[in-house]
Amino acid sequence: MHRDSRRPGGPGAEPDRAAREPNGRDIRQPIVRLSLKVVVCDKDGRRLSFRHQESRSFVIAFLQHLYIAFNASSLAGVVDTGGTSRTVYTPTAVANSFLTMEAESGTLLGLVVGTGSTAVAITDSALAALIADGAGAGQLSHGAQTVASIGGSGASRSFTVQRIFTNNSGAAIVVAETGAHCQSWDTSAAARTFLLWRDVLGSTVSVPNLSTITVTYTVQITV
Repeated sequence: MHRDSRRPGGPGAEPDRAAREPNGRDIRQPIVRLSLKVVVCDKDGRRLSFRHQESRSFVIAFLQHLYIAFNASSLAGVVDTGGTSRTVYTPTAVANSFLTMEAESGTLLGLVVGTGSTAVAITDSALAALIADGAGAGQLSHGAQTVASIGGSGASRSFTVQRIFTNNSGAAIVVAETGAHCQSWDTSAAARTFLLWRDVLGSTVSVPNLSTITVTYTVQITV
């Protein structure tokens, strides 16, 4: 008997009618899209490897910070990267809630990388194995983060966030995961670090000594 390759779930299948709006738009397509590029270059700038993948790995602290901003109130139960539950201030209460820009080296804010390959869970509060900033064994020197202006055309707009990490450790380092940190104040008036998203790479990348790994995230909205 002939089997229709366009049946739901089959190769070439179209979205179910129930998954479409009256105007025909496929509502299963993400409206907020996060994508990731990872490039490794040697000390002379020659590209050694390239990875590109879609990210679907916003974690719960991202949603909690949005809730705090929309609700204009503090929220308990936001777990920081050290695994401690915090009550985070509303952004109107202090200056540096939801701060993600890291102008200098460090892992408190901005894009981060790690060696862990544990599957992503929505409750993740830290990378599985964060790579520390520095030039010692197993460390990467974290460069300043850059954020490009919003651009795009038609029904989409986006911006990119990028950070370059340099291996001065004396040996190759394997990177298996990436993510982003933000910093917010809690009710004890202390700045705390929280994980916004985390991705496990489809395949690991080796960063030889004296080489760089550039991580770029694109945040895009589409109507």
